[in-house]
Amino acid sequence: MFLIKGRKGIFYLRFKQANGKWSTKSTKTRNKKLADKFKDNFIQSKNLPRRQNTTLGELVNKYVELKCNGDKNKAEEMKHRCCRLLIEHFGKDRIVDSLTSLDFENYKKLRLNRHKYFDKSKTISPVTVNIELRAYKALLNKGIRWKLIKRDPCN
Repeated sequence: MFLIKGRKGIFYLRFKQANGKWSTKSTKTRNKKLADKFKDNFIQSKNLPRRQNTTLGELVNKYVELKCNGDKNKAEEMKHRCCRLLIEHFGKDRIVDSLTSLDFENYKKLRLNRHKYFDKSKTISPVTVNIELRAYKALLNKGIRWKLIKRDPCN
């Protein structure tokens, strides 16, 4: 079940019926927040299972388990490092849906002011921080696809 933007900017709720066919229902609004409320009300009226409050630690563990195949290449090392940094900053017990884009902006600011591990005279470059943020975005998008979290906190 997800929202799509249709003609003239109106949001539509796209969902699977009990028989397996896809259906679309108009939310009759152009406002994303109102469309999300419509979706929540629709879920409650149909007694559909709601997403649980997934912690950051659970999401990272699931992501590492399913996406990191154990190879020791650069991409895998980067994923593990980014996940470790994210948990160090926010904590493993933090509910992912409680994160906001402001939290990630503060993280970015703090990360840019940190010194490199191997050379204390240099700070971490903006490119490195943006690569890390892209990795977090991929992690969060997977969480949405796996129905572990409700929304992307970076947006």
